[in-house]
Amino acid sequence: MLISPGFAMLFLLRSSTAEECPEKCACQSFFQRVEINCSFRGLREIPFIPEAATELYLHDNLLTAVAPGTFGKLPNLQTISLHNNHWNCDCHIAYLHQWLQHPSAAVHPNVTCFTPAAIRMKPVRELRGKEYTGCRSLNLYPCRNMYPGSIIICLLCLLLLILMTCTFTTLKSNAYIFTPSNEFQISEHFKMRQRKSEKRNLLTELEFMNEWPGDDLENPLFCESMEILPQILITLNTNFNIKIKEH
Repeated sequence: MLISPGFAMLFLLRSSTAEECPEKCACQSFFQRVEINCSFRGLREIPFIPEAATELYLHDNLLTAVAPGTFGKLPNLQTISLHNNHWNCDCHIAYLHQWLQHPSAAVHPNVTCFTPAAIRMKPVRELRGKEYTGCRSLNLYPCRNMYPGSIIICLLCLLLLILMTCTFTTLKSNAYIFTPSNEFQISEHFKMRQRKSEKRNLLTELEFMNEWPGDDLENPLFCESMEILPQILITLNTNFNIKIKEH
């Protein structure tokens, strides 16, 4: 049996489309027409769509946004339906809004906002930007704005770290450290030697008095030494913390 080239191409196209058909979707191909029907599937995000798709039906789902670049990857797309979804008209609707201004395929006209409540049922195409809540920009790829901001923050942190390091280094170099001079050390050394000498002299005098013979108590020198004994005891107690009990 001979098979015409047209039927062979149709068979190959059907096999290729069946393999690439998104999960939960129904796919059909007729000659140069590839239909992908993902409607009424409860989808919360758009699945991967093969480039060969010419008709895409996404209506009556739970879709809230379209990822940037989704429809740009479908060069053969001719018809698309997006109505009756839960489109959230905030920053994430920016790509769909801009694509609807100049669509590359025929679009069902009833693509309306589901939230916020203030603009519910308003066509996404008619949004002017002021309706967006919490948006800083309407760029096609808003993530591009992250990189300059992150670089600026990193540079500011680096500059702050450098300033703190320089300040700490300057304060450390200007700090005053007290170092006793040689003259001060020599003076203290002589004072300590003088105190030790006075202490030895007093102890020697006390030992001398203790060894004084008993029969010389009437000696004038002994009497004079006994008179200054209280002063010696007070000096020992005050200056050297030495206490001697009298018998």
